[in-house]
This record gives sequence, structure tokens and C-alpha cells, in this order.
Amino acid sequence: MGYTKAWRSREKALRLVRGNPNDSYQKLPMYLYMLKQANPGTITHLLTDKEDRFKYLYIALSNSIKGWRYSRPIIVVDGTFLKNAHGGTLFSASTLDSNNNIFVLAFGIADSGNDNSWLYFFSKLRDTNGEPEGLAIVSDIHKSIDNEVHMVYPNAFHGVCMFHLLDNLKSKYGSHGEELQMKFIAAAKAYTKTECEHYMRGLDRIDRRIRPYLEKAKYETWARSYSPKKRYTMMTSNIAESLNASRNLPIDILVECLRSLVQKWVWNNSINANGTFTKVSTSTENELRHDIVSKMKYEVLPFNTIEYQVRDQKGINFTVNIHNRTCTCNRFQEDEIPCGHAVAVIAKRNLSVYDYCAKFYKKEMLKALYQENVHPLPHKDE
Repeated sequence: MGYTKAWRSREKALRLVRGNPNDSYQKLPMYLYMLKQANPGTITHLLTDKEDRFKYLYIALSNSIKGWRYSRPIIVVDGTFLKNAHGGTLFSASTLDSNNNIFVLAFGIADSGNDNSWLYFFSKLRDTNGEPEGLAIVSDIHKSIDNEVHMVYPNAFHGVCMFHLLDNLKSKYGSHGEELQMKFIAAAKAYTKTECEHYMRGLDRIDRRIRPYLEKAKYETWARSYSPKKRYTMMTSNIAESLNASRNLPIDILVECLRSLVQKWVWNNSINANGTFTKVSTSTENELRHDIVSKMKYEVLPFNTIEYQVRDQKGINFTVNIHNRTCTCNRFQEDEIPCGHAVAVIAKRNLSVYDYCAKFYKKEMLKALYQENVHPLPHKDE
């Protein structure tokens, strides 16, 4: 069998299994109707042009709408090109629960990834979930995303994925390899500006052109220590890329695959959430236990009536204010979980470390996040 015949055979087999790509668009209204029947409260929107051709699609499942209020106010968005017969762009908005599992907020499909399509997606997302206080949105470096975030969410902070910025650095100054990568990631993740500057000086020694490039990208967009809003641990947009599989499927099968994937994640994560017997999520509990063990490394000295000086083994002093939930290391206020210095003070005062964790990390909030499952659709014959 020649190559051309083998290719035609493959294409025919795919059509037999998946159906005609043109027909898949005609099935969308029926699919969206049944999706809302199976999952009451789900929001869908299908927009066509003047000639009744597909333009935009938006889906927010009911479990996502109800669960979002129990999550941290940070959204990771991403757009990826589809590889099916008619192309287009797949949009997604996700966050992380307190166990660092992906929680999908919404997804959509557009004919292209331009300013208008991002405006449509962000507008629908805001109509669905509103704009919570302290909202931060993280994405890759995309001009259309930046334009429309500021248009739709005027009070939100837009940060960029540190790995996408790192890829740009590698393409320009990649000859320095692993050393450049390690110092840049350390600078981006640093909790204080002093620590960030320490690693920036290391980047200066590698190549003097790196600092001007990062200054042009604006420190507040990629460095945690300069961010005007809390980014918690979400320094990248990698979680959004978990939805980018099956990009070559017809649109009706693609949407059903995404729904099925979300259903699987929600089911597994809800089992873990309901099996949590600690006061906070399992991931938060492990982090606190690590800090509880490390508190032995610190010497706690009263500073005044509400503040304590904590000295580490290197002789560096940190000031902890447990009333305001702050520490000069900045981790306490940024992640809203007691850092090792704060844990040492809390232990000295015989207080509960759980009382100083933000509500988003509590077991009750995690269970509420997964209070509703995603239900499958009936068979097409029904």
C-alpha cells in the first residue's frame, strides 16, 4: 500500500469513528441543551455570525460556578490553537484548590485568538463569576490577553507565566544554560525584593543585557516580591495546559472530552476532600508540619507587646506580628499560611497554628469547593 492510499484510509477511518467535522458544529446546540439538562445551573453560550457560521462558544459547568467562591482569587488563563479540520482557538480558565489540584472554571472555543475573542471570553467569565476582591490573572505573554484583562477586569492584576518569560530569555541568552534558568526562577519566586535583587545580581554576572530586558517586561508582572496582588504559589500558567489534549478532534467530541476530563478530576478530588480529617487540606497540613519541625532552628525574642524577633541559625533576624499576620520574610502575608518564623512564635505562645491559616485552606472550604459533581450526558439515542 502506498503512502497516499494509507493516508486516505486513515482519514476515512477517522470519519467513521468521529463523524464529519462539518456536521459536528450542527450538533452543538443539541449537545449544549443536554449538558444543561444533566447539570442544572450550567451556563453555555453559542454565538454565530450573520451567515449562521460558528464564531464563539463558552461553557461554565454548574460545579465550577458554585465552587469558585470557596477558592483563592486567582485565575490562570490560556489559549491554544486547535488542530482539527477548521482550526480555531481553545480558551480555558482554571485555578488550584488548596491541595494544588486543578479546578476548571470555564472553557470556550473561538474562530481565532484575537482581541475580540478574548474580550468575549473574559466578558462571559466575569458575567459568570464576577470580580472578587484581590483578583489576580496569570497567563503567558500574549498582547490580546493583556489588553482585554485590563478592559474587562480594571481592578485585577495581570501577571505573566515565569516559564514563558524564561523561554524568551533562553532564546536570547540561552548559551548560559542551567545557571540562567536557576537564578531567574529563584528571582521570580523570591518573597522579598532584597532576595530578588540578590539573584538579579547573579543574572548581571551572567549577561548584562538580561536586567534591561526584565525591567522592560516589568518586575511586577513576573516577580512575586513586586506583585501588587497575591499570587500565592501560582507563578506559571502550566495548569491551563492540562486541558490542551485532543486538539485534533471535531468540536462536539472535543467539548465532550473536556467535560469528561473535568468530571474525572472533580470526582477524584472530591473523594480526597471528603476524606480529609485534618483541620486544613492535606497539602497545607504537610507544609505546616514541615514548618513545625523547622521551628526548632529559630530563637524567639520578644520585641514589643505584639511583635517578636525571630533569629535563624545564620543570625538573621525576622520580625513577626501574629496579630496582623505578617513577617518580614513576606511569606506569611503572601501565601496566607504561617511561615517557619511565625510557627515558632505561635508555638511559644501556645496558640493553634490553624487559626492563622486563611479560610481557603480550611477543610470545610475544600469540601464546599467540591459540593457538586459533574454529571455525564445520556446516550445520543436518548
